[in-house]
Amino acid sequence: FLKDPEKILKKHNSNSFLDQYGAAIALHRLGKSNQAILILNNLIKTKKENIFIKELKAQMLYENGQNSQAIKLLIPINKEIKDSALIKIELALAYLNSKNKTSAQKAINLLNQALNIEKDNIFAWKQLAIAYGRNKQIDQANLAIAETSLRKEQYRRALKFANKVNNSN
Repeated sequence: FLKDPEKILKKHNSNSFLDQYGAAIALHRLGKSNQAILILNNLIKTKKENIFIKELKAQMLYENGQNSQAIKLLIPINKEIKDSALIKIELALAYLNSKNKTSAQKAINLLNQALNIEKDNIFAWKQLAIAYGRNKQIDQANLAIAETSLRKEQYRRALKFANKVNNSN
């Protein structure tokens, strides 16, 4: 993800697993996600046991608005790797992006599980605030913003949002 995608495509153009995996990432970064997903589909056929190919495909899908497909891929991965905060966060993002009526609550559950694994994950706290907001749980959203701010060492902001909860009761 760090190198110039054009250079990656020129330098690594064999049919090896690593070159194909890298090409998929490079194509995605160039906005050619459909081509990237085709490559990943071929890799999935040859490496069925490699769930990280499916995880990458799911990421590309939800980043391109194909949330229901991403969710279908991520649910079994989440069941298989129960202690992965990353998978839980990605699945939560797919749910949040789907804007289904029940998706915010599913995202909240997953993000809380992720935060039980990685308590200092600022990104997860921020997404939890968004999920609570979408679920109209404003006090919980404010607490999640306070937690995010606390972990960023923005103590005044953390106190401001914590006090919002305190003052609403």
